[in-house]
Amino acid sequence: MEKINLTVQEVLSSDYLKEHKLIGGWEGLGKECNNMVTLETPDGMNWVIGKEIVVTAGYAFTHSEMDKYDLIRVANEKGAAAVGIKTGRYFGEIDEQLIRQANAYQIPLFTLPPQTNYTTIINEFYDALFNKRNQYLLHMNEAYYQLLSLEIKGVGITEILEEVSRQTGCRVDFMNPYLTRAQLEVGIMRQSSGRLNRTGVYYYPIGKDYRSGHLMVKCDEPLNEFQENCIKYAIALINNVQKAEEYVIYSKGELHKLICELILSGYDLSDSFYQNIHKILGWRGQNFGAIYFQWVDGTERNEDVRRFIESNLSTNFLHSMDGENLVVFVNLKREGITKLLVELDQMRLFTKGEVMIGCSTTSGDLRSFSRLFQEAKLSSKESDGLYAFYEDLGIRRLLFSMVEDEKINEVVDGVLAPIDHYDSDHNSHLLETLLFFVNHNYNRKETAKALFIHVETLRYRLQKIEALTGHTFVDSDGLLLYKLAAEKIKLRS
Repeated sequence: MEKINLTVQEVLSSDYLKEHKLIGGWEGLGKECNNMVTLETPDGMNWVIGKEIVVTAGYAFTHSEMDKYDLIRVANEKGAAAVGIKTGRYFGEIDEQLIRQANAYQIPLFTLPPQTNYTTIINEFYDALFNKRNQYLLHMNEAYYQLLSLEIKGVGITEILEEVSRQTGCRVDFMNPYLTRAQLEVGIMRQSSGRLNRTGVYYYPIGKDYRSGHLMVKCDEPLNEFQENCIKYAIALINNVQKAEEYVIYSKGELHKLICELILSGYDLSDSFYQNIHKILGWRGQNFGAIYFQWVDGTERNEDVRRFIESNLSTNFLHSMDGENLVVFVNLKREGITKLLVELDQMRLFTKGEVMIGCSTTSGDLRSFSRLFQEAKLSSKESDGLYAFYEDLGIRRLLFSMVEDEKINEVVDGVLAPIDHYDSDHNSHLLETLLFFVNHNYNRKETAKALFIHVETLRYRLQKIEALTGHTFVDSDGLLLYKLAAEKIKLRS
């Protein structure tokens, strides 16, 4: 990639220095230089600020032989690009120590014949530097024009990346923060804009937060000013594209949310409505299911989850809100839903304890949305890991169905009501005790341990529950009723 400054190699290859002789520091020929200065005063090196070619006849060292041997070391400390010595004048013999230092510090060391005219070579140097920078500016303007033309044509992010990669000579990729592959790539980067890490990767955030994504630039060498400017300009273009796309995506998302709420509303919708929805969504096959995200302790990442699904599914999906919780309907079989949730977990958008995820069975009938919604919601309450599938709940599915039955509900409410009233009047914890006792398979020792109470305290509470309900924990009728009551408590929570 073209540089804005001359390299030492370019300077030494020019006609005005054709009589030079390079004697050390070959590995530094690629260094950039933007000044050529003469050193003929004892404190001359104090004025070197970096990227200079320092030329001397050695007059500054006539009264201090030791300073001559420090020339290369000091030049390295000051950031000089190269050192030239006019022979046959004041410098005297060039010691092997200087050559060794030039090689060690990778500072090109060359000699010039005694008749070399400083004014001539300095003027020629700046003429060459002017021409180089003029070419650079022309190249930069051309690059900006090419990038600007992309915005005028209204192209997408892919075309912008291809053009900026061509202009910079680097590989430039857009990293969607909601793609699992992107997460793995970004994981190797340092979290500071424009910082090169050990892998030769530059990281540039597109917007103010992670949702806008990142540009990942892979380059073998540090980026120069031209490359940096091209990348910044590309970021501005991508921002404009994203703003236009966000409006479309938002409108589409709101439409899909409205469709979902209509289907869940229970209205008697026509067959033609459902047929049109199938066409709008582009769903194929007879398999779609619901995923319910139940957030714990007010922690919700609904927007992140929705965007992740949007980025990782090739088909449309429907979604709706249930309070602060999110439910999505996707055109996937169980295997596809599992894969989606595993990748979502890899994104680390939330920790294990912040959400409970439930998945329904699958169906091919849009009229089954309400059932799928309930299945997914009920399954989320049973999620002790990342997610739970309704079809894996076994006998609990039957218990859920029984609790939903109107007549059974009346019986179960008759068990819960007196316990509820007693807890409310006495600020006690009998309902909690009942739930823990059932969940621990009626094991008194384990229940007391889980509640952090003494076994005798537990015995007193259980006796109180039996007295209030008229059912014991030893007969089959009582055990069934208490089991159903525990499920009802879970549903209410």
